[in-house]
Amino acid sequence: MGEDETGAMLVWGDPMLYDSTLRVLAAARAGADFIVEVFPGVTALQALCAAHAVPLNGIGEEVRLTTGRHVAQATPDAPAFAVLLDDGSGLEALLARGFEGTLWWGANLGTEAEILVAGRLCEVGRRPWRRGRR
Repeated sequence: MGEDETGAMLVWGDPMLYDSTLRVLAAARAGADFIVEVFPGVTALQALCAAHAVPLNGIGEEVRLTTGRHVAQATPDAPAFAVLLDDGSGLEALLARGFEGTLWWGANLGTEAEILVAGRLCEVGRRPWRRGRR
């Protein structure tokens, strides 16, 4: 880009949660002179809770935010937890461990292609919405 030009980078997801976009831009700024400006929006986690019309936690209860990789290793020790960046291995591990909790899942949130699934994991975890997994 030229000195008088403006560029923009659109990022899908939550740049504040488990995303390296801001870290990459900070490293790039070390060798260049440009300004990073972040415009906040609705996070995917907010959109998920809104789509299901559920609160993320119970009154006064802890919430754990984690990744699918960590959930694959152990079920979080919290009354409520949100799993981000799961390639399916976290969900598979919860199913294999017989997790008794309720799942609120969503894809393409806020779009016409939105998919929502809710229910006890043992009942909804093996349905076709999981992209062909059994």
